[in-house]
Amino acid sequence: MQLVIVAALLHLLPLVLSLSARPRARSAFIPHVRSTHLDWDAARPDTAFTSPRLDGHSVHEFTTGSTRQQQQQQHPADSATLADHAGTASSGNPKWENLGGSVASYPSACSWGTGRLDIFHMTRERSCQHRSYGGYSSSSSFTGSYSWSSWQTLGGSLDGGVAVSSHTEGSFTIAVKGTDNQCWQRAYTGGGGGGAWGDWQTLGGNISHDVGLVSRGGVVSVSQSTSASLDLFVSAPDGQCWTKTWSYSSSWSTWTALGGYLDSAPRAVSWGRDHMSLYCRSTDGQAWWRRWNGWTWESWTSLGGSVIGTPSAFAYAGYEYVVVRGTDGACWYRSWHAGTWSQWASLGGSLRHEPEVVSYLQWGGGVDVYINHDDGGLYRKSWDNRTDAWSQEWEPMGGKVDSKPGAIAWDNGTRTDAFGQGKDGSCQRLVMSEGRNDTGFTNES
Repeated sequence: MQLVIVAALLHLLPLVLSLSARPRARSAFIPHVRSTHLDWDAARPDTAFTSPRLDGHSVHEFTTGSTRQQQQQQHPADSATLADHAGTASSGNPKWENLGGSVASYPSACSWGTGRLDIFHMTRERSCQHRSYGGYSSSSSFTGSYSWSSWQTLGGSLDGGVAVSSHTEGSFTIAVKGTDNQCWQRAYTGGGGGGAWGDWQTLGGNISHDVGLVSRGGVVSVSQSTSASLDLFVSAPDGQCWTKTWSYSSSWSTWTALGGYLDSAPRAVSWGRDHMSLYCRSTDGQAWWRRWNGWTWESWTSLGGSVIGTPSAFAYAGYEYVVVRGTDGACWYRSWHAGTWSQWASLGGSLRHEPEVVSYLQWGGGVDVYINHDDGGLYRKSWDNRTDAWSQEWEPMGGKVDSKPGAIAWDNGTRTDAFGQGKDGSCQRLVMSEGRNDTGFTNES
């Protein structure tokens, strides 16, 4: 009898496995705000979060543990080569570049000056990998020739993506969640060929998702460096949001609790020294927003929606956009201006990961939203400031990526690039030249 039961169970096992492998069922998007009994504004004391961690990594353990593993691995070549891609966009002259590397998280990027681009990701060995692009020999000397550096391993023992932000021309900071659940940061100062990395530094905490990092007011010149600041945000296991601030004069502050019930990484954006906004997915699946007005934090506000993953957002000159992956698999957005929110509107699409949104200044200004579609390709939809309208269809950018996209506007806002993890584990770059070619970079034949 027992043999019969076992045989029956073995017969059913392929069915069980096939059912468990099916993608999560999609449900209708819920745009309206739902009430909650939770007090989002009340900060909750948590001495376990703010106290020094006895079970965390030492600086030596965090810095060298992954590096030893990294040295045992073979990685794709450092050379940046054009990659094959399926399909092309109808405009914009898109080109794909295979940057190699060993990618296990979505790539993130920043720019600290004209013609400069820095890209980061977590490797399969959980260290941080970095590569730079540009023609700077120092923060004030541009050679006029664009080229990639080799991949640089920065060590670390990471448990997720890399947050990066530049506060001063020639300088930037990266922040990560460590495998010990603490927040770690590392700073680069000095610009171009004369710059130098500081050591990894633990900021403590007990965090559940990737770090949010923003430079309030954007990148300032070296002569204005004393006014530079960074704001860092994390979510704790109980869903509370915590923040630290770095300033030129006082380095990192202590942790401050901001309340909330987060179920995603916090996304932070800023369009001026007196403005910051936080976005997140809540434990009830809605998108939530909180704003710093220059003097104090205003109350948390529910934006409604039914969201999967971390919202994407940008802020520029008094405008804000929040873009999400809805429970129906489509891309949804809301915009804010002059104190008023629009309603949720669908951009359509069928997303595999969260979207990414970026604003640019060329052609009068606009917004690009990038998604990783169900077919594995990268797609773009654009809002044009001149026509005050979105493009009608998702524009296929080609590529074969297996992560949420990263995107950046750089070179004084005249260029936009997108990035993704290739299906072979490499870092893939989508170059949107819009008729402007980098030196030595040619169109795919």
